[in-house]
Amino acid sequence: MRKHLSKPLFLLPTLGNILWMSIFFLVLIIGNDMMNTDGDLGRHLTLGKYILSSGKIPIQDIFSHTMTGQLLTPHEWLSQVVFATAEALFGFEGVVILCALVIAFTFLLIFKFTRSKTQTLLTTVLVIMIAAVTSRIHWVTRPHIFTFMMLALWLMVLDRMKEGKPESWWMLPPIMLIWANLHGAFIAGFATWLLFGLGILWDTLFNKISMEEKLPHNFWRNYLLGGGTSFLISFINPSGIKL
Repeated sequence: MRKHLSKPLFLLPTLGNILWMSIFFLVLIIGNDMMNTDGDLGRHLTLGKYILSSGKIPIQDIFSHTMTGQLLTPHEWLSQVVFATAEALFGFEGVVILCALVIAFTFLLIFKFTRSKTQTLLTTVLVIMIAAVTSRIHWVTRPHIFTFMMLALWLMVLDRMKEGKPESWWMLPPIMLIWANLHGAFIAGFATWLLFGLGILWDTLFNKISMEEKLPHNFWRNYLLGGGTSFLISFINPSGIKL
């Protein structure tokens, strides 16, 4: 009898799945508005198609009339390639689906992280709702949607280091390598890394961290190692240190 009942219960959708699927379909519904709210999509698709067809990432302006040949910093080239690939495979609908997947997956990460930090499900739901409402204005077909996802992953790794797995520092450089080529807001990763460390240092100096909450062994070494290597690896981009 127990086996008979356990299968349907196991198949019931979890709240986390319901939330991220709801956001996914919400983005699909507002897809037309997302594409028409901002005029940058055409430029991103044009540059993405150029990179795919030529195999070159332009570091000089090749499209404008008055600035042709001027220095160009391709800080979103990877996002543009991803957008152009989605459009080539599935048309404009592919771009909307891509954005829906990225945004929904970001909120799934936030849900799982928040749920692990609180004892009440209501708090988790409220956090998701506030995050969705406040970020809704930025749900457009632009590369910065990738920063949503990368920042969530980045902060989850930092928290993982603080909570007992400082060896997780090695996950920061790969995240930064991708982020630095997806969107210029990768600098937010270093800002949050710094603020995260300053917050822990403040709590340590003023005894706000109890004996039971002592930092893991070698936390500061791995914290600096993760941030330092991420900084160096961010130079791996078409513009190098000029990025």
